[in-house]
Amino acid sequence: MFRIATLILSITLLLAGSGQSLHAENIFQKIARIGASPARLKADSISAANESGKKAKKHKKNKADITTDPFELSLDENLVVPPVNDKLKPVIVGYMNEVAKKLAQRKVARIETMRSGEVIVATINTDLLFAPNDTVLRSTAQEILSPYRSLLSRGMYKFILTCHTDDTGSVPYTDRLSEARVNAVDAWLSRNIPADVVLVPYALGASEPLYPNDSQSHRAANRRIEIFIVPTETLVDFAKSGKLNSDFH
Repeated sequence: MFRIATLILSITLLLAGSGQSLHAENIFQKIARIGASPARLKADSISAANESGKKAKKHKKNKADITTDPFELSLDENLVVPPVNDKLKPVIVGYMNEVAKKLAQRKVARIETMRSGEVIVATINTDLLFAPNDTVLRSTAQEILSPYRSLLSRGMYKFILTCHTDDTGSVPYTDRLSEARVNAVDAWLSRNIPADVVLVPYALGASEPLYPNDSQSHRAANRRIEIFIVPTETLVDFAKSGKLNSDFH
């Protein structure tokens, strides 16, 4: 009995020393852990318009395009996969900047780039997409989201979605609200798109505010959907072959 107790104590100390938790991580802790860091959103700005995860359903994936399951990656990990070869970087950055400029012309979302121009970030105020405390897309949301569905249907981008709320209500409430809203956007964007397209949603609740929730305007700005448009291996292959051109915008 003494040997068994000693063995259990040794295993416990070993796990604690390695940093492994002895308790199951609940889903809201996991959401907070994978949240977007403010530094990640400080990128090269393309334009500014209005100031304004929980992982959901999986879409089928083409193994040739994805070397790591994106639904098993954190948000930060998903934003750096796949990497772009330095030789192809100027071509891909130039192409993505042209796509970003076209999106910015609509003046509905704030359009920025990150990863030195390789990834586009579109920030849309959720007040434009949902009524207060609602999780059903407004009838006008289709016009706002349709350019992104068109891009997604090309099969050359991985989309990462994040939904943020203000801090009105309890943490469980804001987490559930952001989950339902990001799932609604995910469902609309994924309708009638190729089966191998990757769309990964994260619900981040009120954990990543852009501003302190101390005024009506600040709370409105914190309520947002972010769409990260990440080039896939398919787009990289087009760049390698010299076939990446404006026809794909």
